[in-house]
Amino acid sequence: MFLPCIDLIAGRLLDGRPGLEAGTVWDGPSWEARRGVKEWLSHRFPRNRRYKPTLDQLPMTRMLDLDRVRKAEVPCFGTLERAVTFLDGCRTPGGVYPPRGRS
Repeated sequence: MFLPCIDLIAGRLLDGRPGLEAGTVWDGPSWEARRGVKEWLSHRFPRNRRYKPTLDQLPMTRMLDLDRVRKAEVPCFGTLERAVTFLDGCRTPGGVYPPRGRS
């Protein structure tokens, strides 16, 4: 989900730690076309620093522009958004996601 906003995240500190190098942009044809995105991210961190999900994911998530991610049509974000919308509207205990007839 970070890829559509990578330019917004690049060059900024991640909770006081160096993050992605300034000027980093996504160079792939689609959001899901590349395998090894964690490694791709690590190669764009400063020397001797790698992307670590447990440390870096939360500060990077805080920098996301959700409208940009939505417009980029990242499939996993659409699924997440539908699930959160379902949970927000679920007033009956035992509701099941996805609703029947949808997957």
